[in-house]
Amino acid sequence: MDRDSKKLFHKVIVDLLCLGSVGFPVLMFYMFGSPYQRGFFCGDESIRYPFKESTVSSSILYTVGLGLPTLVILFIEYSMRNNEQSRYSLLGTPIPNWLYSVYNNILWFLFGAACSQLTTDIGKYTIGRLRPHFLDICKPDVDCNNIINKTKYNEDLHAAEKGPTNLPIVDYHFLLGILHYRFIVWST
Repeated sequence: MDRDSKKLFHKVIVDLLCLGSVGFPVLMFYMFGSPYQRGFFCGDESIRYPFKESTVSSSILYTVGLGLPTLVILFIEYSMRNNEQSRYSLLGTPIPNWLYSVYNNILWFLFGAACSQLTTDIGKYTIGRLRPHFLDICKPDVDCNNIINKTKYNEDLHAAEKGPTNLPIVDYHFLLGILHYRFIVWST
């Protein structure tokens, strides 16, 4: 294996380790995490809203949140390509500069999305907050019409059924940064 291929393999391994160091905790939260259980006040207006079905499906959320930025990065990098000689090669095969740039930008985008999700999960699992439709979905075994329960902190939840979970929303700050940078480079 030539020197350039070793450097490229080393970079890919380090990149995957960095992405995995953030992605693995996200996976562990998803598989084994249990949210902080908190009580409630019956008089709390913020948990008395009626439940409404999700207006955006998970497939659309992930397509727009992950797929669209990936396509935008691909399109911009491909349209900005030039015919200069490849600086990178893998096992003797030259890798186009634009493809290497796509790899780097998508990797940073995924790393940012994983960091955003990890931060959100840490907040949800350590601080937590009851959903706005908590009383409508869970129907706790407490008579909230009783005047004594209006000001009492209820910790015994005994929920009748589980409500929907939050879906992750990918942060677009990185994508906007790439677009801004590429526009500046392209226009000069």
